[in-house]
Amino acid sequence: MARVIVDVANALMVGETSFKGFQLATQLSLVEHIHQRGPDGPKYVQPATWFVSHAWRYKFLDVIDALDTFFDETGDEDDVAVWFCTFNNNQHEISSGKRPFAFWYAKFKDSLTAIGQVVMVFSPWHNPTTLTRTWCVFEVLVAIDTNARFEVAMTKAAKAAFLQDTASPDEIVSLAWAKINCATSTTAKPSDRDHIFELIDKGPGFAKVDRMVFQVLEAWVRRTLDTQLDKAKTRRERLQWQFADAELYLQEMVTEDDAPDGEYWQAVAMLAFVQFRLQRPRSSWAPRWLDALTHLEEMDGCDDPVVLHTKNGFAQTCFTARDDYDRGLALQYECFASANRLWGDAHERTIQIMGHLGFHLGLHFRRFDEAATWLERAIDASSRLHGNATTPTFLLKCLAECYRSQGRFLGATPLARRTYDGYLRMFGPHGKQTIMARVLVCNCLRNEGHVDDVDLMDELTACLHALTAVDDDVLIVPSMSSCVCSHIKPGHLVARKLRGELWLSRGDFARAQLEFDDILPKHMTYFGVTDCRTRHVLYAQVVLLALDKLSLDQVHARLKALDTLQANLLQAEIHGHTWLDFECHGCYAPIHGTLYMCPACPRLSLRFCTACAQYKSKCTHSPTDWIRVSPPMRFVLEERLALLAKTKAWSQYARHYKTYSDHCVKHGVREQLQNELPDTLRWHVWIAASAVMLLAIAAPWIVAQN
Repeated sequence: MARVIVDVANALMVGETSFKGFQLATQLSLVEHIHQRGPDGPKYVQPATWFVSHAWRYKFLDVIDALDTFFDETGDEDDVAVWFCTFNNNQHEISSGKRPFAFWYAKFKDSLTAIGQVVMVFSPWHNPTTLTRTWCVFEVLVAIDTNARFEVAMTKAAKAAFLQDTASPDEIVSLAWAKINCATSTTAKPSDRDHIFELIDKGPGFAKVDRMVFQVLEAWVRRTLDTQLDKAKTRRERLQWQFADAELYLQEMVTEDDAPDGEYWQAVAMLAFVQFRLQRPRSSWAPRWLDALTHLEEMDGCDDPVVLHTKNGFAQTCFTARDDYDRGLALQYECFASANRLWGDAHERTIQIMGHLGFHLGLHFRRFDEAATWLERAIDASSRLHGNATTPTFLLKCLAECYRSQGRFLGATPLARRTYDGYLRMFGPHGKQTIMARVLVCNCLRNEGHVDDVDLMDELTACLHALTAVDDDVLIVPSMSSCVCSHIKPGHLVARKLRGELWLSRGDFARAQLEFDDILPKHMTYFGVTDCRTRHVLYAQVVLLALDKLSLDQVHARLKALDTLQANLLQAEIHGHTWLDFECHGCYAPIHGTLYMCPACPRLSLRFCTACAQYKSKCTHSPTDWIRVSPPMRFVLEERLALLAKTKAWSQYARHYKTYSDHCVKHGVREQLQNELPDTLRWHVWIAASAVMLLAIAAPWIVAQN
């Protein structure tokens, strides 16, 4: 145990100067040497209250700077005592290699356990060297095992850089945190790394170790920003850390400025952003933003970083407001051109813009081939800039979703797993992003055809537990108020829909029907009757009925199910010849007419329109005999006619055939079902229909006579 006093330490080690010669004669650790030999040993060697985790590559004075800053914030006294491996461990024994790993393992663990508090020095803040050293990762592991307090210390310069990046409009902090990955750490002695990694694998696992680091960082960020807010002396400084009175301040600034310059137009753009975030009418913020962008571009050119930031912000609001996708996309293309000229593609800002381009092209325009190209380019640039291990999880998720929409399931699944692993490290198993990434993994595995695999069942079981436990309306519908339908858990709906799709893929139609019948009214209530998620449940019911061939004694139940389905389709405004919100995996357009599925693929995994099934199917089975399903409303009408013909309910058949024929004429259906009404009955049906018509005409006259 030791207290390190700066003036003594400086005499022993500055920069990379070794201090081992100081105690060469005694062959002791520095702490033992000072305690036994130094005249003031008891003064400088005391029981430690903090265990310092640091990397040997750090400059010693930088470590002291970080600790001074940290202890000032925690309110510790100037004579606080710390355990410092450089001084407490016997460096003579370490360099000789005589002691086995087990000895140093026990020494670190016993010391840390006894102290109960760990402070890790972070430098640089966005990629701390400590977390690239396996022994430091081990110290985090011990902190987890012993429930020790775990904190972070930074130098004044590192903290200033962090605060500057935090105030930046870009997602620098979240991107930096995503790069932290303890599994990539190293040691000078490879066998030490192997031993420590084995302990972590058998213990909490790397995801939990990373998650503890993230939790500490999140708490530290909150404390640091709260402190900055308290320290702010002017309104301008306070604006940097608080959003509350931003609109009022910016309006005053814009009104009072008589000589518009670059800062003035930046303030106008910021005011527009604030008004957008406060959900002001578009007419109040969009003209301001466009005006600011126009003037800034005239003054500084399109490749100025401030202009680029302003333009990118305007583009994102066009997408978020959901009212001007075309303008948003055009602005994003301009942003990429400027960023590429300024920095090239292997730059954080350019990578971010390419990722946004891919995301929006897929989500809003359904142009998945272009989206995949942009996302692949962004991931390649990120790998060249940072290495494969630090690819932003958001990019992996977007590309996985894009591949899935393209029907490229073999490529989507590994990306989905990497997405899940990344979010698991950052947000833990119960984080919103983690749960939804697990949903993505389940969908990819089902689409691949692993419907009977234990792997998928394990994933789905974990998914069901996690989603059913979540009661977070923001999970699914960010724009909906949490007070709406509070008795319905959106996570529960996602879990049940997944389970229904799995039963459908396995051919267990009875279980699938139970799931879909139960969740459909809840989807209608929670999401709305015309929402794409509600329509997808209806389409699953259509496909299920098309595949599930019933015996004659079940006809009545089938007719009742068709009546209910028809009513729901009408509510969802699905009454034409197009599968609304249900895209073909070949051309990515909503399927018009018959839906085609490969008999060998899981149901609804790959789906095609007529043209793509004939000419450019992406199914590797190369089917020649497809499963064909008529458009939803037409399917209901045709299925009802088939059942009525089977039961020889000819009067009902004649009436429903007229409805079906009118539907086909209205929607231009060329291949209609033949009227199966027997010729001998058609005359009777005609007479009965004529009698009904005559009775309807004569009824008013008969009533009048009476």
